[in-house]
Amino acid sequence: MQFFGQYLIDQGAIDAEQLREALRMMAQRNPRLGQLAVTSGFLSASQADEANEEQRRKDKPFGVIAVDKGWLTDEQVQDLLRRQDEGRMRIGEALIELGHIEDAALQSHLDSFHGSQDEVEVASAELPGAMDDNKVAHFVIEVFARTLQRITSVRAKVPTYNVPFKKTDMPVVASVTLRYEQDLSVGLACDEVFAKCLLCGVLDHDPSDDELDAEGILGDATGEFLNIVCGNALAGLEQEGIVADLEPPKIGDQELNAFAYELATTEGKATLFFEQR
Repeated sequence: MQFFGQYLIDQGAIDAEQLREALRMMAQRNPRLGQLAVTSGFLSASQADEANEEQRRKDKPFGVIAVDKGWLTDEQVQDLLRRQDEGRMRIGEALIELGHIEDAALQSHLDSFHGSQDEVEVASAELPGAMDDNKVAHFVIEVFARTLQRITSVRAKVPTYNVPFKKTDMPVVASVTLRYEQDLSVGLACDEVFAKCLLCGVLDHDPSDDELDAEGILGDATGEFLNIVCGNALAGLEQEGIVADLEPPKIGDQELNAFAYELATTEGKATLFFEQR
């Protein structure tokens, strides 16, 4: 399980810097729904900013938030989504425009990629036997990738399988403990590339040199991102009558008796892990 960009790197068709350059081009070319709504005259800039800020803290699409506030109609949202999809630049298009790959070679790799992905079972992520009925963990896994995509430029896939996890050599590690009838620690171990993307998402702007130089800033940003993910999960669980509290993030390497999901990502490397206590 992987993204097409990483597949191209593994095949030697492009390198990591060329992929990052293509992703930056896509981020610049592909407008967010709020931007489209403003340029279309449907929303003011302040309304779009307010909806974007609320979306960072809630597991809801931008369009749903704007409709709930009475700012957009369902028909306007569908029109915006259609126009957003029609104008979206794909990774292959960016790589070709940048001159990093030829069209024929791209198509050949794309056919091989789709063939390999067809062999991957599409299913919900499995939990270890003792945690199979843990609704909190299931909710966290469910909202993780959506939350990541909404507040950063990164996309991630959570595999169906997990592996034992006791210690990591990743430079950035953070975890959050959810307190309820069965306490659960949710953690993220990642490299600096992934952590910097989280920092941009948490700050909602590209960090300055001074911000990047601040001691522990990447760990703090990773912990804050986990707060957002777990907060979204708990909001959904409250509707099922499950009430839990979040402890402040714990930053830094930890001795664990956990299980982990090694994520497929478009930027950097990251592992999502859980420990039931």
